[in-house]
Amino acid sequence: MLIDALRDDFVFGSKGVKFMPYTTSLVEQGAAHSFVAEAKPPTVTMPRIKALMTGSLPGFVDVVRNLNSPALLEDNVVTQAKAAGKRIIFYGDETWVKLFPKHFVEYDGTTSFFVSDYTEVDNNVTRHLDKVLKRGDWDVLILHYLGLDHIGHISGPSSPLIGRKLSEMDSILMRIHTSLLSEEREALSPSLLVLCGDHGMSESGGHGASSLEEVNTALLLASSAFERKPGEARPPERVQQTDLAATLAVGLGLPIPQHSVGRFLFPVVQGRALREQLRLLHLNAVQLSRLLQVRVPGYKKEHGFEHFKISERLHGNWVRLYLEENNAEILLNMGAKARKQYLYTLKALSQALSSQEAQYDMYSMVVGTVVVLENRAPSHWKWSELDFLVLAGTAGHVLSLGASSFIEEEHQTWYFLVSTLCLALSHESYRSCFLGDDEEPEHCPRVAGEFAGAASALQGRSVSCDVLELDRARQSPSPLDGLRGREKCMALAGPWLVLGCCRLLRSLNQTGVQWAHRPDLGHWLTSSDHQAELSVLAALSLLAIFALVQSRCSSVAKGALALGLLGVYCYRAATGHVLSPWQQDNKDVSR
Repeated sequence: MLIDALRDDFVFGSKGVKFMPYTTSLVEQGAAHSFVAEAKPPTVTMPRIKALMTGSLPGFVDVVRNLNSPALLEDNVVTQAKAAGKRIIFYGDETWVKLFPKHFVEYDGTTSFFVSDYTEVDNNVTRHLDKVLKRGDWDVLILHYLGLDHIGHISGPSSPLIGRKLSEMDSILMRIHTSLLSEEREALSPSLLVLCGDHGMSESGGHGASSLEEVNTALLLASSAFERKPGEARPPERVQQTDLAATLAVGLGLPIPQHSVGRFLFPVVQGRALREQLRLLHLNAVQLSRLLQVRVPGYKKEHGFEHFKISERLHGNWVRLYLEENNAEILLNMGAKARKQYLYTLKALSQALSSQEAQYDMYSMVVGTVVVLENRAPSHWKWSELDFLVLAGTAGHVLSLGASSFIEEEHQTWYFLVSTLCLALSHESYRSCFLGDDEEPEHCPRVAGEFAGAASALQGRSVSCDVLELDRARQSPSPLDGLRGREKCMALAGPWLVLGCCRLLRSLNQTGVQWAHRPDLGHWLTSSDHQAELSVLAALSLLAIFALVQSRCSSVAKGALALGLLGVYCYRAATGHVLSPWQQDNKDVSR
């Protein structure tokens, strides 16, 4: 049972005690093991599902793939379960269906893009429960609930809706757990119920970065096989999210995914015989050591690999004594020593692999960037101060992406570069228009053309293409060459207008991590006291869109555009975000 954006304190904090009493009671009664699972950035859904099922660390390129996930070809728990003949059923976020297109005997995917919906998106999952829990034709059931994440995006973690949603999830978990317990009375083997989150939720309600609220997720494993007495509950142990793949593989009797960098959660097997514990620890250690041998050329000198050899030696000595039926106390002491050594080995191997997987070949990346820039720049290009500024800004931005903390605040780099570019364009405009130039007397229109090219670059086009367009603008006559007075005003006023818009943009919505908590125009507009101002701004913005676009449309398209924009406003009015001018006597129009 995966609850999207299930932050650790939603279960183990005061909210968990208040809104998830049944889940909390499982931990207190000793029927479940609790963990705080750390999710590595990027903390978005698709990379986190990959981490949970493969045990590997997805890269930042998966942020883009999150929008349209390709089939997962890497070795994973779901593929291993299907190969072993397990019958898997899935209900929830359709990302799973895209990642595992032919793995489920039955599935029903829900889309995650309608963020305003936090009710039906979960009801569409729960409606299958009563039927599927009564059936015995499945081995693995996966549920992915999205409502909690949607509430976070809409109104943040302090919203009163959060408590209601947590209570709903608690009641669903209780239904599943009690159903499994009743079935176990007839079955020979116990079942396992896993409650987890894919990522957390920041104080502003979003996710994707590396703040504690975004990376700390709740993980709960409940089973009647866990032999713990009530009152033995300890604070949740901190583990890695990648540890779940190995744990599920061990629990299902499957091979651990070969690219997994995680170690299985040992408390899950503490109730088993010592011989079985050592066997499972050895399996995990062998898998991690083989992965280390593939990825690290000098693996023999690695700290974890040296301890792996010591663990195997101790394990071999214990097996020899076990087969000779030696003294039980000697066996217990030696087995405990081998177990402790294995646990240390797994930790060292997992840390070594995780740190190695997070390293990038910076030399090749820099060489590739230089080669691309050289191929893009024509040999006959005459470099100006503005050209150097664009190139230096591009290089600086590329270098700023070398760490996740810079990526989280990437907008700050763009604000600085845009402001600098606008000032440089303004300087060149004034110098060209007022001081003149012997070589190019018609400079004002050319600068205006350059500014237009730079403006298009700010709208999302690649910098290299715009640099080439600026170069073509110099070689070919500008279409604005015939205009003088108006064009001069445009060239002089344009950069300052963009600077003003950029300053407004900075104040509109604080994003990132460091300043997301600070008030801004967005908070001011969305507060209930300023609903009228937001309504006027929304209406004027929609009218501006219509005015700018309609001149290029046919009469039919104009009508469709007008109806579409009116529908946008009506929808926001129906959901209560803006005011409805057609409301009379406080009677709301039918939604």
